[in-house]
Amino acid sequence: MTATAGFPDGPYGVWRGQVFRVATAGPGRVVLTVLHGDPVPAGFQARANGRVVGKVAESELFERFSLSTYGLVDGERYLVTGEDGDRLQLSWTGRDAVRARELGLTVYERTGFFGSATRAELVALWQQRTETARADDVRSDADRPLRTEAELRQAISAAVIASVPPPWRAVDLEFREVGGHAELICRSVGADGAARFWSPHPAVSQAFGELRTTSAASERGVWLAAALRVRPDGSPGGISHDDETTWFVPPPIAALDTEISRHPRPEDARPAWWRALTNNRR
Repeated sequence: MTATAGFPDGPYGVWRGQVFRVATAGPGRVVLTVLHGDPVPAGFQARANGRVVGKVAESELFERFSLSTYGLVDGERYLVTGEDGDRLQLSWTGRDAVRARELGLTVYERTGFFGSATRAELVALWQQRTETARADDVRSDADRPLRTEAELRQAISAAVIASVPPPWRAVDLEFREVGGHAELICRSVGADGAARFWSPHPAVSQAFGELRTTSAASERGVWLAAALRVRPDGSPGGISHDDETTWFVPPPIAALDTEISRHPRPEDARPAWWRALTNNRR
């Protein structure tokens, strides 16, 4: 499997149902940058560098989150920091300098351990989505834009098609989330049957997160993991759920607590990985 170019890492915000790149613009204000191919809201202006931006009150955001891209190489987890030619630039997530040298990494004692790998060396690639603020914290939930399950599935399909590199005949997506900690894996399948990792438009994980809440009426909580296939004609396949998922980076205990506060679930509805993380105490 290979990874495609382009990693949309960074901070984002959701304003009026649309995802934007976000940056602070002073006390209580933020600058929103329109993502490539997305509609331009009224009042936003183009800058000399080609970006289209607008300023809004931070309190108008429904949610803020950050995206990071990680990869597995020979069983080791790395943050993908960029791409240089045919090699991915990697920052090892481990902390043992001796082990880093064994892996052939460049060691900078104060800043970390760095290396590179070809796309073909990747065992896996995923987006990690970390929620930094949401409606409960930054604005009234009563103003939250609502989309139906069908609309959200179509939004996922549209965002995938807009950002998947050609050629492809199908895209398989796996998404898991608990308490604002999420992982998204995307694999495109080419005409030759080869699968390739890639990092999608930020709207994909956003729509998946919203899709979870459509099942919030359940007394056993919302689903924690789902899989979906998208085809070139834009029709998303059925969604399958399996809460007994496997995390690349297990969620912190705080995320489990947040999940319970938002979507209560009885102990017998908590999967094995959840019970293992909490030593069966939660």
